[in-house]
Amino acid sequence: MFDLFSKILGKDIGEEKAAGEDESVAIATAVFLIEIAHADSRVHHLEEAAVRDGLKAVFGSSCKDIDSLLQKAHKAREESFDLYQFSKEINGYFEHEDKTLILENIWCVVYADGILDKYEEALVRKIAKLMRLSHREMIQAKLKVLGEGSNGLPGGLGG
Repeated sequence: MFDLFSKILGKDIGEEKAAGEDESVAIATAVFLIEIAHADSRVHHLEEAAVRDGLKAVFGSSCKDIDSLLQKAHKAREESFDLYQFSKEINGYFEHEDKTLILENIWCVVYADGILDKYEEALVRKIAKLMRLSHREMIQAKLKVLGEGSNGLPGGLGG
């Protein structure tokens, strides 16, 4: 897709504002993935791996970059009152196709532990609305995730 992290980490002084915006979008995306992993009040190690895989799928970054991003995203999540501020960043930056990819990766985190919890499903619905994606698009993303990979999960998650 695109390599956002190389833009962020390889920025020149004149590119600082744009890179700061890019970093905010990356943090917002990571917060959504982290938030869904925490939705059922327990974070399974497979969900943590799915968060990392989701960030790689969206941003094509290295693991070192993801560690730094995840630290910033955890801090932003702790300091936030709601998810609206993160959806604003995502909606202002990403095209519709990219937001659909993010939603697919959110479903990957949901199904990483093999269990669809009612709180996870409710949060996916909320995030889809915040990203201005329809209920139909949310269901299509879910079905796409369930139809791919081994054990129905992309990249062989869950088995």
